Amino acid sequence: SDSSPSSDFNGFRQRGRRGRSTRRHQSVQRLSAVLGHIDPYVPSSEPFSNYLERLEAFFEVNGTSNDEMVSSLVVLIGPEMYAVLKNLVAPEKPKNKSFDELLTVLTDHYSPQGI
Repeated sequence: SDSSPSSDFNGFRQRGRRGRSTRRHQSVQRLSAVLGHIDPYVPSSEPFSNYLERLEAFFEVNGTSNDEMVSSLVVLIGPEMYAVLKNLVAPEKPKNKSFDELLTVLTDHYSPQGI
C-alpha cells in the first residue's frame, strides 16, 4: 500500500462526496485528542483576563481554527458563564456572534473599566 502524500490526495479525491463525512470524522477524532484541559471560568477563582490568556493558549496548542472558536468557547466556558453570555447577547444566540464580539461582551461584563 502506497502511503505517499500524493496517494493520500488521490484517495481523498476518489472518495468524492464521502470526503465531507471523512472530514467530520477527522474533526471528531481531533477533539478526542485534545491537548491540555481548561476548566470553566469561575469569577471568584481568577481574573477574567487570566482566563482569556489560558483560553488563548488552549486554542493555540490545539490548533483551533477561527471558525471553531465560537463553538469551542460555548463548550468550554461552562453552564454558569454560558447563561451569563446568553443573557448578554439576547435576543441573539452566542453561536450567531463572532468570537471577537463574544470576547468583548464578556470582557465588558467581567472586567468593567473604571473598577
